[in-house]
Amino acid sequence: MSFKSVDQILKIVTSAPGWETYQQYCHLLECWRALVSPQVFAHTRPVSISRQVLWVATSSAVWAQNMSLQRYSLLKKLNPMLHEPLNDLRFSSALWHNVPQRSTEGTPQEGVSQQHPSEIPPDLISNEKDASSNNERTSTSFDRWLEKIRIRGQKLPSCPLCHAPTPSGELQRWNCCAFCANRLSSSKD
Repeated sequence: MSFKSVDQILKIVTSAPGWETYQQYCHLLECWRALVSPQVFAHTRPVSISRQVLWVATSSAVWAQNMSLQRYSLLKKLNPMLHEPLNDLRFSSALWHNVPQRSTEGTPQEGVSQQHPSEIPPDLISNEKDASSNNERTSTSFDRWLEKIRIRGQKLPSCPLCHAPTPSGELQRWNCCAFCANRLSSSKD
């Protein structure tokens, strides 16, 4: 009797009849990795196929919304790669924590920014613990919060249009703050 590696045993078992669904899912995972960018791949996970609808977990609601807007173009690119075409893609951030984290080995992460443009860098956020007691007056809490925002605002660059403190990611992306970018895009319509 010869010993076989776990890989060999898994290949034999998964190629047996009754494992077609698993094989399709594995093929789909490979296609998904090839289709989306490394940044998108890091924030999405295909979870299941139900009635020709692919359910994809996303790391946040923002990613779910962003991917939903791209679902038809993704579907158009994904279907030729699959044996059985899909009718739709659905994205949900609720599924993200239900699925075990996959290894990101083999995915190029260098140079891929996973930060949102409006995210404030950790070095600008005060690390002080709020030592507030239950008896603390609301106005004192508000004053402390206002002071933190004022200090943070002094460290952030200003929006060239409204001169409000703006995260640098927003300035790099839109050349202004998110509010001004929204106002400008809505005025073009």
